[in-house]
Amino acid sequence: MRELALLRQQSTIPLMLDESVFTSADALRVIKAGAADYVNIKLMKCGGIYEATKINQLCESAGIPCMVGSMIEAPESIAAAVAFANAHANVYFIDLDSVYMIKNDLDLGDLKRVGIHLWHV
Repeated sequence: MRELALLRQQSTIPLMLDESVFTSADALRVIKAGAADYVNIKLMKCGGIYEATKINQLCESAGIPCMVGSMIEAPESIAAAVAFANAHANVYFIDLDSVYMIKNDLDLGDLKRVGIHLWHV
């Protein structure tokens, strides 16, 4: 963590941490070290909405904006990430591009794909 804090201090480019933050304990270490300008939260990486909320609350209290990102995930988890991102004012960026990787003929159940958007039918 010390190296990330040093990199942040010496860089003119804001530093967003992704794979360094899996849990709220990780987020706390990042905050204490002064190692990030932004934190990327991935619901599937951190274990779901509960842990993501704790990470976001810690970051918000430290003045660190967040991004909600994704991995290659099912439409249901992307929908949860969209809801999470829209429910938290501290989420400044959203990168949920996994919908581009969904085959057009995939059975989406109650969801209908229109371009990159998923809608309940």
